Amino acid sequence: LQEASRLNLTTLDVAIPVENPMSAEILGTLSFAEGEHRFRCSFAGADIAFLFVDDHLVCQAGAYSSPTNVTGTDNPLRRLAKASVPFRLELYAAGAPSAQGARVRVEVEVDAGTPTVSPVLAPPEMVRREMQKRLASGWGPWMHYTLLR
Repeated sequence: LQEASRLNLTTLDVAIPVENPMSAEILGTLSFAEGEHRFRCSFAGADIAFLFVDDHLVCQAGAYSSPTNVTGTDNPLRRLAKASVPFRLELYAAGAPSAQGARVRVEVEVDAGTPTVSPVLAPPEMVRREMQKRLASGWGPWMHYTLLR
Protein backbone atom coordinates (compact mmCIF):
# COMPACT_ATOMS: atom_id res chain seq x y z
CA LEU A 1 0.00 0.00 0.00
CA GLN A 2 1.10 3.55 -0.59
CA GLU A 3 2.33 5.75 2.20
CA ALA A 4 -0.38 8.03 3.56
CA SER A 5 1.47 11.08 2.28
CA ARG A 6 1.18 9.65 -1.23
CA LEU A 7 -2.55 9.25 -0.72
CA ASN A 8 -2.78 13.03 -0.28
CA LEU A 9 -4.91 12.48 2.79
CA THR A 10 -6.95 15.53 3.72
CA THR A 11 -10.09 13.72 4.94
CA LEU A 12 -10.81 10.29 6.36
CA ASP A 13 -12.67 9.27 3.21
CA VAL A 14 -10.56 6.52 1.70
CA ALA A 15 -11.17 4.07 -1.17
CA ILE A 16 -8.84 1.12 -1.58
CA PRO A 17 -9.40 -1.53 -4.29
CA VAL A 18 -9.58 -5.13 -3.07
CA GLU A 19 -8.25 -7.49 -5.72
CA ASN A 20 -6.79 -10.06 -3.28
CA PRO A 21 -6.78 -10.51 0.46
CA MET A 22 -5.31 -7.32 1.86
CA SER A 23 -4.64 -5.23 4.90
CA ALA A 24 -3.90 -1.53 5.18
CA GLU A 25 -2.86 0.81 7.94
CA ILE A 26 -3.38 4.54 7.44
CA LEU A 27 -1.77 6.89 9.93
CA GLY A 28 -2.06 10.62 10.43
CA THR A 29 -3.01 13.41 12.77
CA LEU A 30 -6.41 14.91 13.57
CA SER A 31 -6.67 18.45 14.92
CA PHE A 32 -9.81 19.18 16.93
CA ALA A 33 -11.60 22.14 18.40
CA GLU A 34 -12.62 21.81 22.05
CA GLY A 35 -15.70 19.78 22.80
CA GLU A 36 -17.10 16.30 22.45
CA HIS A 37 -16.46 14.47 19.18
CA ARG A 38 -18.89 11.84 18.01
CA PHE A 39 -17.68 9.48 15.27
CA ARG A 40 -19.98 7.85 12.74
CA CYS A 41 -18.11 5.24 10.71
CA SER A 42 -18.89 3.13 7.69
CA PHE A 43 -16.49 0.44 6.52
CA ALA A 44 -18.19 -0.99 3.42
CA GLY A 45 -16.05 -3.61 1.66
CA ALA A 46 -13.82 -4.37 4.65
CA ASP A 47 -14.23 -7.58 6.65
CA ILE A 48 -12.56 -6.08 9.73
CA ALA A 49 -11.84 -2.41 10.39
CA PHE A 50 -10.66 -0.28 13.29
CA LEU A 51 -10.40 3.48 13.79
CA PHE A 52 -8.22 4.54 16.72
CA VAL A 53 -7.94 8.20 17.70
CA ASP A 54 -5.15 8.85 20.20
CA ASP A 55 -5.20 5.08 20.89
CA HIS A 56 -8.92 5.18 21.75
CA LEU A 57 -10.99 2.67 19.78
CA VAL A 58 -13.75 4.91 18.44
CA CYS A 59 -15.10 2.61 15.70
CA GLN A 60 -14.72 -1.04 14.73
CA ALA A 61 -16.52 -3.55 12.56
CA GLY A 62 -16.04 -7.26 12.02
CA ALA A 63 -13.77 -7.99 14.97
CA TYR A 64 -16.14 -7.69 17.93
CA SER A 65 -19.32 -7.53 15.86
CA SER A 66 -20.47 -8.52 12.37
CA PRO A 67 -18.81 -6.58 9.50
CA THR A 68 -22.03 -4.62 8.95
CA ASN A 69 -22.43 -3.63 12.63
CA VAL A 70 -20.13 -0.73 13.53
CA THR A 71 -19.50 -0.29 17.25
CA GLY A 72 -17.06 1.74 19.32
CA THR A 73 -15.70 1.79 22.85
CA ASP A 74 -14.62 5.42 23.29
CA ASN A 75 -17.30 7.11 21.28
CA PRO A 76 -17.99 9.99 21.81
CA LEU A 77 -14.45 11.16 22.55
CA ARG A 78 -13.87 14.38 24.47
CA ARG A 79 -10.91 16.57 23.60
CA LEU A 80 -8.97 17.31 26.74
CA ALA A 81 -5.55 18.99 26.64
CA LYS A 82 -4.24 17.99 23.21
CA ALA A 83 -5.54 19.82 20.15
CA SER A 84 -3.82 17.42 17.71
CA VAL A 85 -3.87 13.65 18.17
CA PRO A 86 -2.70 10.68 16.08
CA PHE A 87 -5.19 8.42 14.34
CA ARG A 88 -4.82 4.92 12.94
CA LEU A 89 -7.24 3.37 10.47
CA GLU A 90 -6.78 -0.38 9.97
CA LEU A 91 -8.54 -2.34 7.23
CA TYR A 92 -8.61 -6.07 6.54
CA ALA A 93 -10.37 -7.74 3.61
CA ALA A 94 -10.44 -11.49 3.01
CA GLY A 95 -10.53 -10.90 -0.65
CA ALA A 96 -13.54 -11.36 -2.88
CA PRO A 97 -12.74 -8.95 -5.72
CA SER A 98 -15.06 -6.00 -5.84
CA ALA A 99 -15.58 -3.49 -8.62
CA GLN A 100 -15.88 -0.74 -6.02
CA GLY A 101 -13.05 -1.99 -3.80
CA ALA A 102 -13.01 -1.66 -0.05
CA ARG A 103 -14.60 1.73 0.41
CA VAL A 104 -14.10 3.27 3.79
CA ARG A 105 -15.95 6.34 4.89
CA VAL A 106 -15.44 7.89 8.30
CA GLU A 107 -17.50 10.92 9.26
CA VAL A 108 -16.70 13.05 12.28
CA GLU A 109 -19.46 14.99 14.02
CA VAL A 110 -18.17 17.66 16.41
CA ASP A 111 -19.66 20.26 18.71
CA ALA A 112 -17.65 23.16 17.32
CA GLY A 113 -15.45 23.41 14.26
CA THR A 114 -14.33 20.81 11.74
CA PRO A 115 -11.38 18.49 12.43
CA THR A 116 -8.33 18.91 10.22
CA VAL A 117 -6.64 15.76 8.86
CA SER A 118 -2.92 15.57 8.18
CA PRO A 119 -1.05 12.55 6.75
CA VAL A 120 1.93 13.35 9.01
CA LEU A 121 2.62 11.95 12.47
CA ALA A 122 4.37 14.10 15.07
CA PRO A 123 7.96 12.95 15.82
CA PRO A 124 7.12 11.87 19.43
CA GLU A 125 4.33 9.64 18.07
CA MET A 126 6.72 8.06 15.56
CA VAL A 127 9.17 7.31 18.39
CA ARG A 128 6.36 5.87 20.55
CA ARG A 129 5.15 3.61 17.72
CA GLU A 130 8.66 2.31 17.06
CA MET A 131 9.18 1.56 20.76
CA GLN A 132 5.79 -0.17 20.98
CA LYS A 133 6.60 -2.23 17.89
CA ARG A 134 9.84 -3.50 19.45
CA LEU A 135 8.14 -4.28 22.78
CA ALA A 136 5.29 -6.19 21.12
CA SER A 137 7.67 -8.86 19.83
CA GLY A 138 6.50 -12.26 21.03
CA TRP A 139 3.13 -10.96 22.18
CA GLY A 140 1.43 -11.15 18.76
CA PRO A 141 -1.24 -13.69 19.76
CA TRP A 142 -2.61 -11.13 22.24
CA MET A 143 -2.87 -8.32 19.71
CA HIS A 144 -6.03 -7.64 17.70
CA TYR A 145 -4.34 -7.93 14.31
CA THR A 146 -4.14 -11.72 14.79
CA LEU A 147 -7.93 -11.97 14.34
CA LEU A 148 -7.60 -13.21 10.75
CA ARG A 149 -5.31 -16.12 11.64
